[in-house]
Amino acid sequence: MASPADCLEGFLHTVTGPGIGVYWQPAGTPDPIDDHLRSVTPSMTTPGRVTVFVRGDQVATGIDPALRVNLLRDAGLRAGLQVKVVDANGDPVADADVERSVANALDLPVTSTRWAVDRVGVDAAGQVTGDGTPSAYLVLPDAVNAQRRAAVDAMAGRFSSVDEFMRAAEPGAGPHSAWHTLGAYLTAIHSVGATVPPAVADLLRQPMITPNQVVEAIGGPEGPQPARPDALQSHLQRHPGNFALVVGGEQIHALVPAGDGSLQWLPAGRNTPVPFAVDGAVDPFTELLEQPGARVLVLDPNGVRQETPPLGREPAGRSPINPPTGTTAGPQDQTRIGMWPEQTTSRLGLDAVDLGGVPTIMVDARFAKDAKATDSHKDLEPRQITAVTNAGFRHYIRDSRPLVISTADTPQTRETAARSGGVAVYPTKVATGLDVTSLWSMHVPGAAEPIVLGEGRLLTQTMVNRALHELGEMPALDNRVPEVLRNLLSLNSYEEARDYWSANFTELRSPAVGDAIDRLAGSVPASDRWLNVMKLAHTIAQRTDSFQHGPRPIEPTVRNSIDAEAALPAGVTVDLQFVFDFLTGRGLAPLAPGTEAPGPYQTRLLWDGRLFRMMLDGALPAGDAMVLANGVHGDDHSRATMDPGMFDASDSHAALLAAIRLLVDNSLAALQRGADGKGMDIGWEELTAQLAKCRNGEDRLVWHFRLRDVLQPHLAAAGLLDLSAPALSRLRNLIYLCH
Repeated sequence: MASPADCLEGFLHTVTGPGIGVYWQPAGTPDPIDDHLRSVTPSMTTPGRVTVFVRGDQVATGIDPALRVNLLRDAGLRAGLQVKVVDANGDPVADADVERSVANALDLPVTSTRWAVDRVGVDAAGQVTGDGTPSAYLVLPDAVNAQRRAAVDAMAGRFSSVDEFMRAAEPGAGPHSAWHTLGAYLTAIHSVGATVPPAVADLLRQPMITPNQVVEAIGGPEGPQPARPDALQSHLQRHPGNFALVVGGEQIHALVPAGDGSLQWLPAGRNTPVPFAVDGAVDPFTELLEQPGARVLVLDPNGVRQETPPLGREPAGRSPINPPTGTTAGPQDQTRIGMWPEQTTSRLGLDAVDLGGVPTIMVDARFAKDAKATDSHKDLEPRQITAVTNAGFRHYIRDSRPLVISTADTPQTRETAARSGGVAVYPTKVATGLDVTSLWSMHVPGAAEPIVLGEGRLLTQTMVNRALHELGEMPALDNRVPEVLRNLLSLNSYEEARDYWSANFTELRSPAVGDAIDRLAGSVPASDRWLNVMKLAHTIAQRTDSFQHGPRPIEPTVRNSIDAEAALPAGVTVDLQFVFDFLTGRGLAPLAPGTEAPGPYQTRLLWDGRLFRMMLDGALPAGDAMVLANGVHGDDHSRATMDPGMFDASDSHAALLAAIRLLVDNSLAALQRGADGKGMDIGWEELTAQLAKCRNGEDRLVWHFRLRDVLQPHLAAAGLLDLSAPALSRLRNLIYLCH
């Protein structure tokens, strides 16, 4: 998890030339190189989209690791970055050893004006070129160079087998799975004499590529397309010669047939294949398949994507709740979280017990990446935390106490059982000297210590019966949640909630629904984004007479996030259409013919800018604005399928909104007291922690213009500009520092 320690010790300054770039100033004090660099960048050759200017003399003392973390956090951004090494005066460095050291330290290509045998010539757009005189040359990091070279050789047909490619791709090549997997793909299809798709061949003109680019070139799915490991295994074994590419997060790996009919992974950074295991608990590559946001491309021997029958998890029963995203219904009223291969159910004895018809949440536990092997109580990985928490809540609002059975003792399974009024059952081990005893334990709400159900590796019917007895002895729940609200709160996405509110507006805005939400708010954490949003939706519904109150939806008035939003016209009332348009980041049409619509990331920033202006102008109460800002990506579907980096970005934007709210309120209070505004606290500690999560320069840039063109005029009009100046200056520095 990000922390203030991830912040840069220096600043990233924007500089301009033929393209756009940033200069890393290593210290927090003025640096004479800055002005000089700004003066010489217009004459520098900086191909590509974004150039990072780095002092070569910093290599000897060590480049700040946080710079690498911040630059590499986003794969899409990384693919467009190049580095230019400069000396202490701001002039380009042409020392080959220094250039390579910087490339390896930052894991990014360094642009150079000099040719060498291991350098890649690029044109003015940063594309690899073999025609004419290149605009510049790129010194690729050793890791990228090794795998890119292997992919080029694969394209030329220099490998007779995938095994030969693996040996040539060099085991120390690091995490660059996109280049490695592209090389494996090219080797596989070349071995059968297939034609390489033009879009795939075009990737070889890129110095850096991402998993998404590989998927798009091959014609893969745009959104999640998961596959159950055992179903994918069965499909590939029934279709000899077929293979698969699996994308999870920023990794992409190939799964190919082995000679004996089994399957094997071709992971980056290995010079030999890794045998496939159907259980993600023992195979980290198979664990990628278990992510709800995974994308699986099944390819024929020619590398052409195949339309396959559904390979996802089919429900084996009926769940008494709407299953959270990525979970399935199992037999005996089960909601199954995780893959639950047959080996796991039989290994634990779960296939031989009768659960008595009690609603059950089954958790095939996967652990957070930072969990240590020696931890006795490991945290679940974030997606499973979302699933088990939401499953428990959905049982709770239906007045059903669930039995929670997990393959491991985790804090989240015990907390879910406690909050939903159920019982958690899990295996554990106790060491006595050199002896280790396997136990099954039970956690009952209100009990200080877990209750031992019995010894052994298998969960027996006697143990289950005791847990069922405990559930039966508990009093019935009576939360008095109207059915229409139960259905709303059990949905998985803001899109579903939008449609449900639109169809049931009158019933959902009733006082009984509001009273039930208030009661539930006291039984769940205050940070529950989903419930907070629905509470706000009910409040706003009280102020309007329909889902969309005005003749036109409220939406951003600009299409570039650095432009200032206009104030809402007088008399416009915020309605539920705006609430859900904001939360879903509804796509925006171009403002003028012949112009392009903004992409998804820019669209998100535009909606954030609209909310920011509405909060400052008072068109939306600040508390309501904060609920919406914190609610972005707070639905079950987003939490289950999106890159966690997106949550970090939305959290950092919400933290800035909260800080600015405090800045305005505290400045007004200081004015009324006749104070000077020095030492103003706008939540610096929390803000610093949240800003450590920021992703890229686009985030920083948008806040520069929001502060200058929206906030400062607002403060000036209110007579608060001088009072807020110290805090505003510190806020600016924090934004730059953490990017």
